[in-house]
Amino acid sequence: MRTARAAAALIGIAILALTAIAPAARAESAYRYWTYWQGNAASWQFGTQGPATSNPADGAVEGWRFAVSGAAGSTQSQPSMSPATAFADLCGSTPPLSGKKRIALVVDPGYASEAPDGEDPIGAVSTCVVADEDASGYDILRSQLTVRVEGGLVCGIGGFPAHECAPVIEVSEESAKPASQAVNQRPSKDSLTSFGSISLTVLVVLFGIGLSIALWWRRK
Repeated sequence: MRTARAAAALIGIAILALTAIAPAARAESAYRYWTYWQGNAASWQFGTQGPATSNPADGAVEGWRFAVSGAAGSTQSQPSMSPATAFADLCGSTPPLSGKKRIALVVDPGYASEAPDGEDPIGAVSTCVVADEDASGYDILRSQLTVRVEGGLVCGIGGFPAHECAPVIEVSEESAKPASQAVNQRPSKDSLTSFGSISLTVLVVLFGIGLSIALWWRRK
């Protein structure tokens, strides 16, 4: 009887351990706002400084994307145009000018499903901007579209959104992705690595529990 009770207790511990280890969808704080990016030959990089203080050089790629995202952006909130070819595609036919710089500007309004209720996204903008050498990222954006700023944050571009400014949105990990990405999406290398680590931990826990039960049974 004692052996049976001990085995049951160990199984209960196993269930609790697996419950603690198993990943679950949880609510996370995100924001609905215009994310700011710089492009290079390999990828988009989330802006490490505000557009008012950035000073992109000739040949740079500047990106904006309206999305539901964390404060540091995410791969799902990057502009859809490839940064590797953006400058060649947009500014390839624009010759360099003395005292000026050429910037490829990409403004991506994101998914209609992520727009505030009752609002439609603006049209996407992708163009070559010829600006003064000291023009900031904010100057470059404002030269092409109207910009609404509140408390130092770019809240609206081209009149979108009309009123809100980066509200907090409670979303689950899965629902944070647009439906077109959540369905039939291939797992990324990072997600596979994470899943593999969790699976290995589960196997180690199960092995330890099985060994404990076997030793207890042998002593009895």
